Amino acid sequence: MKAIVLFSLLVFSLYINAQSKIWYGKTSEIKNSLVLSINGNYSRPYKSSSVENMSLIFQIGYQREINWGSMLFLVDYSQSKYGKSWNYDFTTNYLGGTVRFIGLKQHFRFRPFIAISLNYQVNNSNKNRLMVYGANYYLDDDYGVVDMISLGQSGGGPYKIIYKAGFYQSTPLVLSSIIGCDIRIIPCLHLQLGIGYGMREMKKKNVTWVQYINDPYGIYQYKNEDMITKRDAAPVVKYRYHYIDFTAGLSYSIPLKKKAKQTE
Repeated sequence: MKAIVLFSLLVFSLYINAQSKIWYGKTSEIKNSLVLSINGNYSRPYKSSSVENMSLIFQIGYQREINWGSMLFLVDYSQSKYGKSWNYDFTTNYLGGTVRFIGLKQHFRFRPFIAISLNYQVNNSNKNRLMVYGANYYLDDDYGVVDMISLGQSGGGPYKIIYKAGFYQSTPLVLSSIIGCDIRIIPCLHLQLGIGYGMREMKKKNVTWVQYINDPYGIYQYKNEDMITKRDAAPVVKYRYHYIDFTAGLSYSIPLKKKAKQTE
């Protein structure tokens, strides 16, 4: 099996190099290209209490050479996972677009770039989900017991317990701006490394409810509040979280039109 994989990689590498010579010549420059890209993105919140994010982003688009470099217009599809301390439990999908400018001409191996992305949530299977992971990792720092009040004599039961929790609704908007370096591996294959600012708009419901425990005679049972009922009646609150984004990706360009003039 390993031999088959290695052989396939060798054949693919030879094919790419052969195509590179056909498409690019020695120092020819391509005016228009179809671009395919895959990127990994890690978003770390400015505040440690916020939610971390990891995304896998697939892009397809158009690259146009201009006087000062290259302009790329890309369609994005991404899958994101939210969590804390590298425990990622929430998954959602996004669709959007990216505009990227790469400075300098194609013959430079290292080129600076700047990119701006805007994506919208297209799949949300986590609506009304309690924002807690396992027993130790919380997506909402306000989750848990707010207060426990003794209603008995000498500090004994029954006890009135006040709970507070957040219920996830959606993350409808993701904005990102990245600066970085585009590195040419071979003429049609490039590596991108970047860092930048990200903003995620999250909607959730904040719910507080009361439960009574150690009430053997059921004196306070009629005062118990149902968490689901309280959740359904709660208003949706919008939050904006700010992130430092780290990204790494590979892009592959397929020339659509080659300049007639080439220099040796």
